[in-house]
Amino acid sequence: ADAAERASVAEKAASKAEATVADLKAQLTEQKNRVNELETQLEESQTERAAQSEASEKQEQELEQLREESADLSKELESTKSELDSLRERASNLDSEKMSAEERAAELDRKQRAAEEESERLKELFEQYKEKVD
Repeated sequence: ADAAERASVAEKAASKAEATVADLKAQLTEQKNRVNELETQLEESQTERAAQSEASEKQEQELEQLREESADLSKELESTKSELDSLRERASNLDSEKMSAEERAAELDRKQRAAEEESERLKELFEQYKEKVD
């Protein structure tokens, strides 16, 4: 009876141990699944991080290109401003020359009218002289 009781206790212990082993196996499988899930998430995260890093690098390159283009445009703008200043100065000089030429033309017109008036007066004097001589 004592042996039967011990066998019964051993059987119960073995049964309990089997249940514990089965429970531990289930927990281990659950843990393995969780590890796989976490590894997948890690890979996805690393892939996403790599894509973001690549995108960030591309944006930095684009930004640098835009900075270079901006610097080139600034230089071009300065050059254009300088050209514009030169053209304005030239236009001002041409305006001055034009005004001076117009003043000379007006002076020449006045002298021409005076010469024509003098010519008419001399013609009249000559006609008067001719009449007196005749």
